[in-house]
Amino acid sequence: MQNTLLFDVLSSLNHHERKDFAKFVGSPFFNTKPQIVALHDYLAQCITNQQPPEALTAFEAVFPTEKYEVAKVRMLASTLLGHFFSICF
Repeated sequence: MQNTLLFDVLSSLNHHERKDFAKFVGSPFFNTKPQIVALHDYLAQCITNQQPPEALTAFEAVFPTEKYEVAKVRMLASTLLGHFFSICF
């Protein structure tokens, strides 16, 4: 998961930009899925701790009681990336 466009984009943001994006993602006006917030929080934690994210660990952070499905993580990552591009362009 570390070589994804989403992780690259989030890693390229400075501290203030990451903080502002977290506020945007957490806003119920723009985002109605708590899973998106959980994925963002996991990726932000990976960036802060300077450790690469893992798809399985991301899934467990977002869906702690469900069986692993890579498609769910990819769909959430795609939605989160779409949120990023919606405010940038």
